[in-house]
Amino acid sequence: MRRFTHVLLGILLLAASVWMPSARADAPAHCLGCDLAGADLHGANLEHATYMGADLDGANLRNADLRDARFTGSNLRDADLRGADLRGADLTGCDLDGADLDGAIFGHTRLIGADIEVKIGAMSNASLRGLLDHCTGCDASGVDLHARNLDGITMIGGNLSHADAAGTSFRHANLTGLDFSNADLRNANFGGATLCWHNLRESDDTLLREGVHCVDLRGANVAGANFRGALTCDHLRGRDVCSPIDPATLRSKSNSSLAGAVLR
Repeated sequence: MRRFTHVLLGILLLAASVWMPSARADAPAHCLGCDLAGADLHGANLEHATYMGADLDGANLRNADLRDARFTGSNLRDADLRGADLRGADLTGCDLDGADLDGAIFGHTRLIGADIEVKIGAMSNASLRGLLDHCTGCDASGVDLHARNLDGITMIGGNLSHADAAGTSFRHANLTGLDFSNADLRNANFGGATLCWHNLRESDDTLLREGVHCVDLRGANVAGANFRGALTCDHLRGRDVCSPIDPATLRSKSNSSLAGAVLR
C-alpha cells in the first residue's frame, strides 16, 4: 500500500509539473476587467487584443507586440513597456504612472485623458515625441522634460504643470490649452508654436470669436523663454487660419506677465 501511495504521489507530482503555469502568464486576446497585475507577458503577441479596464499594474510587457491593441481604461502603473511596439494602440484613459517606456515604439498611438507620469529619463527624443504627440487631455504633471527636443508635437488640453521643461524646444508645436502652470520654462523655445485657438462663428455677416483656448502659464518661470513667432489660430469652416500672437494678448490669455521672456 505504501509503495502504491508513493507511486501515486509521484504521478500526481509529475502531472503538476506538466500542467503548472509557467512564469509567463497566458495572454488572452480579449478580456474585460481581468487581473494581470505583475504578470510576465514579455514578448507576448497582443496585436489587436482588447483589454478593457484591465489591471496590469507592474506587468512585464517588455518587447511585447501591442500594435492596434485596445487598453481603454486599463491600469498600467509601473508596467515594464521597454521596447514594446505601441503603434496604433489605444491607451485612452490608461494610468501609466511610473511605467518604463524606454525604447517603446509609437505611431498613431491614441492617448486621450491618460496619466503619463512615466519614467522618461532614458527615453530618446524620438520616443518621447511619439509618446506626447497627439496626446489630448493627458496628465503629465511634474514630468522631467529638461532640455528635450519636442519640436512639432501636438499636445492639446493636457497637464504639464510643475514640469521641468527648462531649455526644451517646442518650436512649431501645437500646445493649445496646455497647462504649464508653475512649470520651469527657463530658456524654452516656443518659436512658431501655436499657443491659442479660437472658434469663429458667423452671425449677421460678423465673425464672433468663442471657445478661446490658450496655454496657461500662471506661476511658470519663463525667464529667457523664446515666444517670438508664437501663433494664435482661428478655426472657421473646417480650417485654421493662424497669425502671430501679440505680446499683450499672450500675457492676458496665458495668465502670466511673461517677465524675462523674449517676445519680439
